[in-house]
Amino acid sequence: VVIHGGKVYVGETLTPEIRVFDPSGELERTVEFDPAGAPTPEEALQVVRDSALAQDGSRTGIRASLLAPALEIPTPERTSVFWTFLVDGEGYLWVRPYEPAIHAAALGGNVGAGVGAGPGGLWRVFHPDGTELEPIRIPEALEPIRLTTDAVIGIHRDEFGVESVRVHPVVRR
Repeated sequence: VVIHGGKVYVGETLTPEIRVFDPSGELERTVEFDPAGAPTPEEALQVVRDSALAQDGSRTGIRASLLAPALEIPTPERTSVFWTFLVDGEGYLWVRPYEPAIHAAALGGNVGAGVGAGPGGLWRVFHPDGTELEPIRIPEALEPIRLTTDAVIGIHRDEFGVESVRVHPVVRR
């Protein structure tokens, strides 16, 4: 849920749509998008398994052995189409696609509603009328937390995990 300009934007991550309600609670419009590129449940689970084993590195199988029960769970029927979304100062929707290697709970990802978008990534952008525009790539070390009319404000993490606030300009064409 995002509140912007007196409107309430509601999205459920298993459905490729975001509903916009006016101040009286009436549905104003629905922004629907093609879920193309969203991982199938099998693909998502394989990414989680591969990432867990790759991250284990030289820890002699400790991570893999701890994660083994979680990685043997049955394949879900569906996976998320997107992870989160933000609304910028002009009412454009920025939608972060679901990426299992970043967002999966088994890998220590961002879990739960409203718990960060994750760093970097390619974001889908929609005009206020619902038209999809060109995607925007966020710098890899930046996790967006707020969008204004002319800037992306986010948390930057350096190679040691130290956080700082960064502001990147948005140039509209």
